[in-house]
Amino acid sequence: MAGVTRPTDLIVVDQTAYNLASTARKLLGLNGKSLEPGESKNYEGRMFPMTPELTGILARQLEGTRQLEKATERIIPWVFHRDSTPIKDYYDAWDKACRLAGVPDRLAHDLRRTAVRSLERAGVARSAAMKMTGHKTESIYRRYAIVDEAMLKESASKLAAFYAE
Repeated sequence: MAGVTRPTDLIVVDQTAYNLASTARKLLGLNGKSLEPGESKNYEGRMFPMTPELTGILARQLEGTRQLEKATERIIPWVFHRDSTPIKDYYDAWDKACRLAGVPDRLAHDLRRTAVRSLERAGVARSAAMKMTGHKTESIYRRYAIVDEAMLKESASKLAAFYAE
């Protein structure tokens, strides 16, 4: 959403949701306790290896939180917060930013779909990608693995290269 100013506390949620192939709704309630395995809709939890980008995002978030805790002399239990209080208006702010960017039909959930497409395009094995995203069935996963024109062109190029061998 180029040219649209979005509050930093929401940008870090956006970036984390994309990098974890998660939803903002799941992230906003996170605290140290809810990062334990087993905290998921299907009670199985999921393992998502830390990429360098995700490590950096979360390290900066933690550092900012620690600085705020020092300054306010308060413990902040949430991973994502707005000046030490839980973020409550994420979706309203998302909708506003999308309208201002001229893409009013974008959904915050599109970050999860885009992350799944990135896993597909990166060549991550579907079984590993499903484990990372928390999808239990391939039919649900396929709803997220949307194939676009660019992917079709890339596939055609790969096929042409294969035949040229």
